[in-house]
Amino acid sequence: MKENLLKISELTYKYDARSVKGIDSLSFYLQKNECVSIIGPSGSGKSTALSVIAGLLKPQKGTVDFIGEQVLAYVPQSTELPKDKTVLEILKEEITEELDDEKRENQARTTLALLNITNEINSKTQEISGGQKQRLIIAKALVKNPTIILLDEPFGHLDEKLRFDLMNELFELFKSSGISVLWVTHETSEALAFSTRLLVLNHGKLMQEGTCTDVYERPKNLFTAQFMGRTNTLITKVLDITDEVISTKLFSRDITIPKPSNFHLKDHKDLILLIKPEIIKIEEDGRFKGKVQKQIYQGAHFLTQLEVAGEQKLWLYTDKKTKYPFGKKVNFSIDLSMIHALDEL
Repeated sequence: MKENLLKISELTYKYDARSVKGIDSLSFYLQKNECVSIIGPSGSGKSTALSVIAGLLKPQKGTVDFIGEQVLAYVPQSTELPKDKTVLEILKEEITEELDDEKRENQARTTLALLNITNEINSKTQEISGGQKQRLIIAKALVKNPTIILLDEPFGHLDEKLRFDLMNELFELFKSSGISVLWVTHETSEALAFSTRLLVLNHGKLMQEGTCTDVYERPKNLFTAQFMGRTNTLITKVLDITDEVISTKLFSRDITIPKPSNFHLKDHKDLILLIKPEIIKIEEDGRFKGKVQKQIYQGAHFLTQLEVAGEQKLWLYTDKKTKYPFGKKVNFSIDLSMIHALDEL
């Protein structure tokens, strides 16, 4: 069992009593060697949560408990670096321990080496690139030898390739250094790529907490399902239900799908089916029929829309080498084992 480093209990901070802005009764934990991301739309409370944990805001209710002796480092969304100082000078100033100048410089150089910015050690910040500035900002946090690092979307202003390459390198460094990470991002693809666990917020409330696979494939509510990426949402009725499966109809066909553990049949027997585009395939012997309505080029594939049963619309991914004419009739299959069901409307 992993060791808990941080426990958040019923944390509340509201900017205005009449507004939903802030966080409301937020509870979660951070364990050793974890990378946990806080995700959600703009205004969902992500940065507020991090600011309260970092001690920049005082909670109106609830507690932030660090278990054992933890060293915390916080990296905000934007950091102003002094233009008249060198990379080495800036980093040495971050070392608060009582060390002589030689040891301070050695510690700074060691941190810079970890982040591959030793060539710029005597350069002033106005002389280095945006990517190297970001490495320096992270170095300012790492030179303190933290056990926990808080990241508030510090990579958001970088271009996509540089951001991904830098994040890939840094999260490997955090892992190898035994640093637990709590970070805020609005990019679900990045959260899925680098996190061990996700916290999904909306209006300051925790909508779902779980592994990347659980949150993406088995969302607990419609908000999480739609926030985590393109999802086809269809409403139907429960015909029969057991402890393991749900029987229903999809496009007039009888189907059986897995029953989620948290599913509770309502009196109205309404059922929401969540069907990811990637579990739909155009195949000659597919049991469902549709007509191609639209194809949007995405580089690696087409995002294709089908019209089914005269009114329903489905999105799926198709091979970029195959361009279908408008109205083309096709057969398609759906991996029924990957359909997720919700009991809420």
